[in-house]
Amino acid sequence: MTRRRKSDADEILAFVEELEAEPWLGRQRASWPSTIYHYTDVRNAAQILGDGRLLSRRRCVEDGIKFVSAGHSGIVEQSANTHGFVRLYFRPRTPTQYWCEGHQPRDKQGPAHCPVPVFFLFDSRCLLTAEECEYTNGNFASLYSERGSTAAFLQDLNFKLIYHTTSFRPEDRDEVIFSRNAEVLFPEELELDGLREIVCRTGAERETLMSILPTTADPWRARIRQERQGERLFERRWAYIRDVQLVEDRVVVNLKRRSEPYDFEVTLTQPETGEVLVHRAHEMVLPPHVAIQLPRPAEAVGVNIRLAGNLAYEGTVVRKGVFES
Repeated sequence: MTRRRKSDADEILAFVEELEAEPWLGRQRASWPSTIYHYTDVRNAAQILGDGRLLSRRRCVEDGIKFVSAGHSGIVEQSANTHGFVRLYFRPRTPTQYWCEGHQPRDKQGPAHCPVPVFFLFDSRCLLTAEECEYTNGNFASLYSERGSTAAFLQDLNFKLIYHTTSFRPEDRDEVIFSRNAEVLFPEELELDGLREIVCRTGAERETLMSILPTTADPWRARIRQERQGERLFERRWAYIRDVQLVEDRVVVNLKRRSEPYDFEVTLTQPETGEVLVHRAHEMVLPPHVAIQLPRPAEAVGVNIRLAGNLAYEGTVVRKGVFES
């Protein structure tokens, strides 16, 4: 797809180049100006890649498309003006992501919840210069948000606040939180031609996405990767699956340990016979490792794991010997 560019696209490109050269960004934020970020639950990610486009909340509802909502239910109900837009961010680890990311115990699940987040990394030059693209100075759902579509508006945004990562004074809290949530908007839908990479939090979650992808998403498989060391796209506050292995006659699940109790359910399927084994634990304090004994050794086993009722892992694990890593 060839996008129609804004009349001031060259000014926008020059601004992005200037922003990339700012010394205050430091090493951790150096890649932020070249990227526009969108995160969603793994089940949504598979559907998006299969369809080849991101849709607004309103379009999903109108077209009868089921999706896992990561938005705060109360805010969603009060901000119908935002429903007609695909919403992306200038940065990862926004305040919104902080509250909704990860598997939270049932008694701590808030009105915003994204159990297995997947990041879509878009080329900022491609998106910001698109004719239909708009920008906000903060959380679009806020009464105080302003939006514009010109190079002048983009240049006037306070990127030191948008990219803010350190502590702040109590009197600055509202302004900093608001600015960290600044958004990039597209009306109704966004095709994926500007998508560079799809990033998963762990190897196990990458396996999950790869397992549930429809065949129409096959062209994207080579761009799906695990988060690199030091990249820091994810908050990693709550429980998640690090990896799943089949070792001799045991399925070993390695987890992010949490002190809160979780409902933990593992369904194992023998591919050749269809035999199913279900392991359930109610309100279990998660250890770093859980080993589930099989009735007999197997060469491969289908594994489905749910934490607090939500999909945490889906895939087929292949047998490893005791001394294999």
